[in-house]
Amino acid sequence: MTSSATSRNNNEQNPKLKPYIPMKTKILHIILAGMLGTAMTSQAAVLYQSDFTDPGATLASTGLAASAGAVGGTWTINTTADRLDGVGGGNARSNVYTTNAFSLDPGFKGFELNLTFQNTGGMTRFSMGLVDGDFNIGGTASDWFNQSLAGAYGVGFSTAGSGTSDYLGFNNDAGTITELSTAQGDATVGILQTMSISVTADSWSYSLNGQTATTGTFATEFDITRGFRFASYAQRNNRAQYTNITISAIPEPSSTALLGLGGLAMVLRRKRS
Repeated sequence: MTSSATSRNNNEQNPKLKPYIPMKTKILHIILAGMLGTAMTSQAAVLYQSDFTDPGATLASTGLAASAGAVGGTWTINTTADRLDGVGGGNARSNVYTTNAFSLDPGFKGFELNLTFQNTGGMTRFSMGLVDGDFNIGGTASDWFNQSLAGAYGVGFSTAGSGTSDYLGFNNDAGTITELSTAQGDATVGILQTMSISVTADSWSYSLNGQTATTGTFATEFDITRGFRFASYAQRNNRAQYTNITISAIPEPSSTALLGLGGLAMVLRRKRS
């Protein structure tokens, strides 16, 4: 009787023994385990997150600041409603932004921005996205995304009070704005909306309220080597609100997973032969 047969018979007689697994199956299991283990560890890295639930939260404690606003515009943390609120009546306007800019570590290929926001109605401008960390956003009361500001390099989503012509766009260093897509439709006024925006060196995607993401490529490579910060502009900004802001780094495909796929192909090829 061969040793493998002995192992099988012993396992049948004593269920406490580990089951016999042929060598080819063992190799396949190791490869699959490596692939699954890699998939579990190759996850997006959170660079910034706030849901404004801290009862003592302030702009500073949540890593945010407001630009020099016009007509009394600014932003504050509403600790009763657990949200970030625009402040200022009439035509007040201001930018709010993360005080830190975030850059990518090796092994990451892009940025993802997830937001929950609300336009309570009648806003003139409302934009949100990622802007170059070197742009002096704190020194302007203008819309970093829509008003052709030189140096405001970044990607963002623009929605107006009327809910028309909402779009994802790209603002280059010269302040030239390129519309990337209007396919997700218009944000609904008066209720919370979710937005997800992702960018890599050559591609972009976005989703409004959980729709299947709209994707595309940049005409020229997007410079992910820069540091980026979240920024939002509101005009009539007492009607702008956020309940979540999250910035994450998108991981590169894992080399371990690629090795696992190569090893799996070799096993299958040998099995066929």
